Amino acid sequence: MTAHPDLRTPLAFCDLSQPERPRILMQRGESAPDWELGPEALDAVDLRSATLVVVAGTMLWREPSRALLQRALDGAPSAVRVLDLDWRPGLWASRAPYAPLATAAARHATVVVGSPDELAAAAGGPGEVLALGPRVVVEKRGPEGAVVHQAGKAPVPVAAPTVATRDALGPGDALVAALAWRLLQGDDPVAAAGVACRAGAHVAARVGCASVMPTAAELA
Repeated sequence: MTAHPDLRTPLAFCDLSQPERPRILMQRGESAPDWELGPEALDAVDLRSATLVVVAGTMLWREPSRALLQRALDGAPSAVRVLDLDWRPGLWASRAPYAPLATAAARHATVVVGSPDELAAAAGGPGEVLALGPRVVVEKRGPEGAVVHQAGKAPVPVAAPTVATRDALGPGDALVAALAWRLLQGDDPVAAAGVACRAGAHVAARVGCASVMPTAAELA
């Protein structure tokens, strides 16, 4: 975490009149404090002993955060390295500049998470992303759950609990967090994805994101 002497904290307004398809108005300006964090922010971090690294594709939009993402992935060879593709069309003029950056990042990740649109933007689809080197690709499918892709294995669909959606803004974050947690605990990717889908459904049924993340007991 850092502060910046000149840039303002980004501000977001969320319209939940259609909970399944919320609209977001984001005010970030030309940059934001998080995009100004470069690889030197990790100088004091012992990445080689890290057990988990999670990065998001929004960091690829500009330097120096792009270099920070790559250093985090490159510098933790023994960690579970999760890349949340986080494709935001509003940040990019087209898919053309995003795809090679996402592809380069995926080559250094062990797990890649994305919706069908995000996987298509990154490399064409889950099979193409998996061919880049990660051992697991988790395809998020919203209320339908997820599909787990692993090299040499047939894709495995994982169902999500049926809930009445009140806010579709936070379930993806919950899914990534729970998936990383369970993989770190040694779960099989399919079992981990099952917990992740339950976490996503838990958040979708509530208004908020970080404030309504489930506890371990709620996911048991």
